Amino acid sequence: MLLFLTVAEVGGFSGLDRKAYDLGVQFTASKDAHEDIVVIAIDDKSMQKLGAWPWPRDVMAETTRLVTRGVPRVIGFTMPLDSGQSRASLGSLNELGKILKQENKLSGRVNRALRATELILRGDDQLAASFKAAGRIVLSMPYTESSEPESGLTPGLPDHMQRYALVRVRINNLNHGFGWPTPGITRAAEIFPPLEKFSRPVGAVGVVRLNENFGGEPLMVKYGDQILPSFALMMAARSKGLSTQNVESQGFSGPMLDGKSLSADHNLRIYPRYYSGEGNKSAFPIYSLIDVLDGSIDAQQFKDKIVIVGVTSPRIVRLGQAPSGEAISATVATAHTVSSLLNNEQYHLPDWAVWVERVLIIAIGFFFMGVIGRVRRISRSGSCSRRRRGWGCAS
Repeated sequence: MLLFLTVAEVGGFSGLDRKAYDLGVQFTASKDAHEDIVVIAIDDKSMQKLGAWPWPRDVMAETTRLVTRGVPRVIGFTMPLDSGQSRASLGSLNELGKILKQENKLSGRVNRALRATELILRGDDQLAASFKAAGRIVLSMPYTESSEPESGLTPGLPDHMQRYALVRVRINNLNHGFGWPTPGITRAAEIFPPLEKFSRPVGAVGVVRLNENFGGEPLMVKYGDQILPSFALMMAARSKGLSTQNVESQGFSGPMLDGKSLSADHNLRIYPRYYSGEGNKSAFPIYSLIDVLDGSIDAQQFKDKIVIVGVTSPRIVRLGQAPSGEAISATVATAHTVSSLLNNEQYHLPDWAVWVERVLIIAIGFFFMGVIGRVRRISRSGSCSRRRRGWGCAS
């Protein structure tokens, strides 16, 4: 009996929860996705025009500027920005300019070409400037999940990322006692934060997983002593003009945004609804990034919208299977999660379901104890019968 409860305590039956979630998504009535969410896709069509990914950062800077003209509610970037693009070519370009000037071959036309090339090579600076001008920007911070027990070694969050941690969340006193599930907040083994020049001008940074598991979505992740919000949570918060100060979880209460429950489980995860579009269409408007760049998509399409920019091409990222059975990218899965948070349409178990699960576990335990006891009695009886035919059976 103790074994069964212990297995439940450490989450040994979580696979059953995932199966129940998948079935719930597939057999519940479809609802409309949040109408203000749109996706700008780094897709095959864009790569045919712009070349292989990753592109120079000035491309993303121009995309940000164009989208900003439409005055969106918030823009989120799901791709990592944890490293800078090489500046070695910039030094070579400057040396070339000096040589041409010394040789009196630096005409106005050549000089303009050099300056245009320099702008391209300063793509990181352009992208950071476009973030500052845009206003509400949310960046992603990929992480790898830890499966090892916590050690005394505490990783540190970079100084420039400290302001993006959740300060109004306490997880030490969430345990309800034995028989209840032990809170198992997701822990990050390694994080890949955006460079300081990118994170400084933005309003929020949220974590994203480096896998295609579209089951329960961690709303919060522990890294060392810090609690970090998910990218989807901060997209939902920033779309309402809220910040990390509006995310809290104290004592036995689950995570809340602006005082409203987020319907998370005891592991601080949510199970988002996955929406269906008409026919085989996506539940969200998805625009190819090249169509935004060449003006095929009017910037007014993004007015007051929640814009998610990310890679969707299966040539770059592996598609994962959503609970609905559809193969989608992590960027599109994020759109579903943000919509579910804003619509408050997460799947969740009621509080009494935990007790029902425990009662069933105890019943199964008693059943197996009875079966094992009966087998032992039958085995002993058969052994004694054989012995009576020989030397007898001890009483």
